[in-house]
Amino acid sequence: MLFDESVRNDEAAAASEKRGADGSRYRDSLKKALGLTESQAQDLRQAAFRERKKVDAINQKINAVIKAYRASVPKDAPIGPERWKVAPPPKELDELEQEREETIMRIAEEFRQSLSPEAASMLEKRINAMGSSDLAPKVMSPEEVQRRREILKNDKMIMEEKCRKEQERQQQQQEVQQ
Repeated sequence: MLFDESVRNDEAAAASEKRGADGSRYRDSLKKALGLTESQAQDLRQAAFRERKKVDAINQKINAVIKAYRASVPKDAPIGPERWKVAPPPKELDELEQEREETIMRIAEEFRQSLSPEAASMLEKRINAMGSSDLAPKVMSPEEVQRRREILKNDKMIMEEKCRKEQERQQQQQEVQQ
């Protein structure tokens, strides 16, 4: 992901400089790869650190919800999707995951808006030309994000339906055995 790559490069540059070496090759790698000006590269770094800070805070909340959920699930609960029937995950988890995704997309859009239309177009072309790298998902349109959300929602409903049918099948087998 573009922001993650930027933060990792800055961290690598700082570590290199701490050892007394030149860290600019790390710091400038995305600038060169994406054809950014120094100002645009600085805007990218600032956006990346804002994104990291906000997403880390949301991730801490998610981890706390998951920890509380795990503590609330009976020890003898089945593993996998069947567990969701015994102890469904809290709705807050979906809300936090959506908040995390929206935060990333909002900051990405703010960065994109800070560029001229020509620079934004060139950036998207260069990222897409890099193939299926981890950079590409960060430059999704809001429509693409919504489309992917719908796919995930549909997949979740399909999985829940399969679990329900499997549970019904198991109940029928138990009734036949009795």
